[in-house]
Amino acid sequence: MKRVVHIHVPRTAGSSVNVWAMNNIPLYQSVYPLTAKTTFDSSAEWTYLGHTSPGDLRERGLMDWQWWGDSFRFGFVRNTWARVVSFYERRRNKIFRKEERPFVDFAMDIVEGYELLPSQLHYFRYGVDFVGRYENLKDEWKTLCKLIGMEYKPMQQHRRCTSRRGEVRDYRSYYASSKLVDAIGSFYAEEIREYGFKF
Repeated sequence: MKRVVHIHVPRTAGSSVNVWAMNNIPLYQSVYPLTAKTTFDSSAEWTYLGHTSPGDLRERGLMDWQWWGDSFRFGFVRNTWARVVSFYERRRNKIFRKEERPFVDFAMDIVEGYELLPSQLHYFRYGVDFVGRYENLKDEWKTLCKLIGMEYKPMQQHRRCTSRRGEVRDYRSYYASSKLVDAIGSFYAEEIREYGFKF
């Protein structure tokens, strides 16, 4: 099996992948969240980078670019408009209980810079070997296992985001106007072009 680095783009099944790795990879390590006590083992088979930047690790003297370049780096992406909805519902769910704004206000706060949900391209700016698609997670997981030379074992999805009523709604139903669709599309235009996302 190749040495693997998992880059976790928020709201793209990263927690599910990480739970799977913790339970199945003997030489597993997590460097997220990055703190003063974080240690780094360059011999680990699987490194969960989380939302941590490799540049941050480098600045703290925890890794070198040779290790980074020799590792198989991967992450998943998700349809832009669906990801914004998932972020919204995550904020509203029973764990956080801190989001009361209507979706349109929340989405426009992202566009206007009052809420932070970085572009998915942000997480891959130091290079990546495989970008899987959330919308085709089962098949993409099989592909990833093959690419890294690992026996395929099914992955369970954890922390799936639903509405407060427990419904899994079509993300498009949250967008009440074409103006809102276009605003999100314009704000995330670069990632939408890169990955070919459509509303």
